[in-house]
Amino acid sequence: MRTPLLELTLALLLAAPLPGLAGAARWHEFDYYKGNVLGSVHGEGEERLALLLRASVNGTSCWLQLDTGAPAAVHWHTLRPDGTAPAPVTVTVRIGDVEKTLAADAANLAPLRQPSCGVIGTAGNAFFEHGTLALDFRDGRLAFAPGSALRDVAAAQPMLYLRSGGPGGHPLLPATLPDGRSGHLLFDTGAARFGLAAIDAQGWRQLAGDRPLLRTFGAGNVTDRSPLACRDAAYPESIVVGAYTIAPGMVSFCEGRPFQLAQPLLGILGVKSVGARQVTLDYVAQRWLLGEPGRSLDTR
Repeated sequence: MRTPLLELTLALLLAAPLPGLAGAARWHEFDYYKGNVLGSVHGEGEERLALLLRASVNGTSCWLQLDTGAPAAVHWHTLRPDGTAPAPVTVTVRIGDVEKTLAADAANLAPLRQPSCGVIGTAGNAFFEHGTLALDFRDGRLAFAPGSALRDVAAAQPMLYLRSGGPGGHPLLPATLPDGRSGHLLFDTGAARFGLAAIDAQGWRQLAGDRPLLRTFGAGNVTDRSPLACRDAAYPESIVVGAYTIAPGMVSFCEGRPFQLAQPLLGILGVKSVGARQVTLDYVAQRWLLGEPGRSLDTR
């Protein structure tokens, strides 16, 4: 026979997190888009060119490219044709355990009517800025926890989440280059194949100096009308990013797409620079962590 006290005790037990089960955010796999850069002369084979998140848009399975160099929650790849009237709609986008209701135009959703949705857009920082995002680059998976997961983690390093007046922002990491210059690097998952990248021609001259080119090639994304002229040079030195020493391996630059923020940048830190490790970005506490893959996020 259940008494009122027993009923209350059972309710409290059912509502409480179970030991060993409540603390860890769930991992969700993502995919790498791989290919060869155009004009490669060294035959390195396939490289990781983009991170593709498994997502759903209004319940339909699609991919979204993860780009921490993009501030907005989602940038749609199919745009409304010039001269056509707006057709505003509301969509529900889900990535892993994160779900958001976003404004869009009906034209943005044209891929949903195709047999395969494909890569429908780009997910930027605003999608995750209410919490902490862990990216395991070895095993190709992500985890998300609402709120701050790194505030009390001693090994975590300062990160500036720079807002520029619009939605979202950019994760900037304090860094020091071999020539002694200190400032910030943008951690950019949209620069998946890059180690260290310049944001403009002057930055390229400062970072590459007179190093011989490894290769020149053409590259671009869905917003570029034609391929951009890009180049790589070897970068054997190490850079200091927070408490970490990172060897980017190469420095790169693509002409025709200068990038500037209100905060001056030393350059861009791409995914190739962190190898098979894990990067955790705490947008709330503005801290970040670089470490071995598989470190779980505490959701409590």
